[in-house]
Amino acid sequence: MAKVNIKNLGETLDRIRKAISEIDDETFKEIGKYAADRVVMKARTGKTMITGQEEPLKPLSANYIKSRQALAKNPKGKADPDFFSPRRSNLTLTGQYLKSIVVTKIDKMKRLITIEPTGDRTDGPDNKTLAGYLAKQGRNIFGIDKTGRQVIKQKVLRALRNQLRSKILRK
Repeated sequence: MAKVNIKNLGETLDRIRKAISEIDDETFKEIGKYAADRVVMKARTGKTMITGQEEPLKPLSANYIKSRQALAKNPKGKADPDFFSPRRSNLTLTGQYLKSIVVTKIDKMKRLITIEPTGDRTDGPDNKTLAGYLAKQGRNIFGIDKTGRQVIKQKVLRALRNQLRSKILRK
């Protein structure tokens, strides 16, 4: 086996570590926003990705469908006109829950971006409490599909390449 002597390997590895730690906050925010938007989009179509596979959300009960139909007929109702459907389980009765899903925490050292529902509601418990209730009912929407993971991976790799080019190749 051939031996290869690499000059300044330790220094190069240190530069790479530094470049990774210096990826800007905007990149992390962009990735988090993409993930949040992807979760909301899938929920509006009545799907969940919690297992990594696209699955329909748990169906609505007959009584709840009736109450949603009555709400849809009420011109002063609180239903979200853009996405609401009386029979479809897609978490869009008022739209408050899905609109509240945002990036809440970015930890660059752990490479962790947290997205979750935030804020209060006009019709009951706060959105975080509602998320727990929905999860217990089988309507947990926080998961990313394969396409979403691939897009996030591409965004991260692009950011790393840009950082490495500016920190290593230009020195």
